[in-house]
Amino acid sequence: MPRFAYNGGTQIAFEDLGGTGGDPLLLVMGLGTSRFWWPDGLVDELLRRGFHVATYDQRDAGQSTHLPERRVGPPIKALLRRSAPAYSAEDLTDDAVGWERPHLFGHSMGGLVAQRTAIRHPKRLLSLATSSAVPSDATGLSVLRYLRLAPIARFARLHYP
Repeated sequence: MPRFAYNGGTQIAFEDLGGTGGDPLLLVMGLGTSRFWWPDGLVDELLRRGFHVATYDQRDAGQSTHLPERRVGPPIKALLRRSAPAYSAEDLTDDAVGWERPHLFGHSMGGLVAQRTAIRHPKRLLSLATSSAVPSDATGLSVLRYLRLAPIARFARLHYP
């Protein structure tokens, strides 16, 4: 059952997955993906290991606030645009600090948000772990040096029911 937190006028949907009394662990999923994408087996193992697990939907994902779409054209144009986006990376990091002193685990862009959260709010976290994330200081086209395009192309062709 989702609950909601607020960062300014933005509603953030989150869910307590169990393990009350254990070390708090906040799961941060990647770009445009809801909190429901965490594999049940992973969550079950984290609970078995004594963590109190919660996850949330980032802005523009799942049941959190969806902001008006701004059409900017091709991805290259989006990288080069001069107009301000609807929200910043700092807004995303601030969305992640609502739970007091958790361990933070981020996947993909959620890993980037987790890294930036640790940099921006180091005293608010117990630890940090990421998977499939680029370094938080990689920007623009420099991100490409961390990507392996062949596996990305194969993953892009996968379809889930």
